[in-house]
Amino acid sequence: MRAVSAVIPTPVPPAESTDNINGAVPDGGPKCLVTPRVCEAESCGRFFLRTHARRQWSSTRCGDRVRAARA
Repeated sequence: MRAVSAVIPTPVPPAESTDNINGAVPDGGPKCLVTPRVCEAESCGRFFLRTHARRQWSSTRCGDRVRAARA
């Protein structure tokens, strides 16, 4: 019988600002061409790159939670 292991996600503290993300890259190094965004779900706070102009959340799970809270 094989042991079953589960991945338990660690909570990520909410991000305060995206101002210093490119500041961590040394001069002459690659820069982000797209500004990272903070997820608009209150309980998330993760960063993501917008792949569509209407994207507001880092995952569909966050979007589902926000829409369910509105209902």
